[in-house]
Amino acid sequence: LYAYSIQKQPFIHADGDVLIWERLGRDVEKAALMAQNLEHGSSWYHNALPILHSHFEYLPKAMKELYQSDSPYKFSASNAGVIGGQAIDFFQEYTNEAFRTIDHNAAHLQIIDRTSLNVCIEQHLFLALAEQKGIPIQYHYPHPIAEDFSAIQKFNLASHYLKFIHLINLTKKTVLLVSR
Repeated sequence: LYAYSIQKQPFIHADGDVLIWERLGRDVEKAALMAQNLEHGSSWYHNALPILHSHFEYLPKAMKELYQSDSPYKFSASNAGVIGGQAIDFFQEYTNEAFRTIDHNAAHLQIIDRTSLNVCIEQHLFLALAEQKGIPIQYHYPHPIAEDFSAIQKFNLASHYLKFIHLINLTKKTVLLVSR
C-alpha cells in the first residue's frame, strides 16, 4: 500500500512472487485501474468481512455500502498480485482510506488473522472504492479462477498458455512435479 501511495505517475506494480514474461497488453497498461484478476465469492471474504464490519470502529464508506448492498461483488475483491493504473488520484484516496482504516482500528487488529486483514484492506477496499466511483477495473487474467488459484500456478503450461504465474500463499512451499 505504501508503494502505491507514493506513485506520482501511472504505474503497474507486481508482487515479488509474480513471474511475467510477456507484456500485459495495451488494454491493461492503459486502464484507469487494473488488477491481476477478480476474486469472486472467495471464502476469504465471506469469513473476514463480517468480522471487520461487526468489530471495527471505522471502515471506509465504500466498503460499508458494498457490504450492505445486494451487489454480486459484496464478497469479492481485486487480486493485487499485479495492480496499477492511470488513475493516480484514485490510488491516493484508496491508500489514504486503507491507512485510516488500520490507524483507527489499531486496538482491534488482533481479532482477525493478518492474511485476512491484508486481503480485505488491500484487495476488497480497492474493488469497493472502484465500484463506488464507477471506475471499471481491467483484469489481466479475465477468466474465473478457482479459490486455490491453481489456474495461474501451473509451470507446465507457462510457455503454451499462461503469460504469468503468481506463486500465491503456500504455493511457494509446494514441490511441483512436472512431467515432460
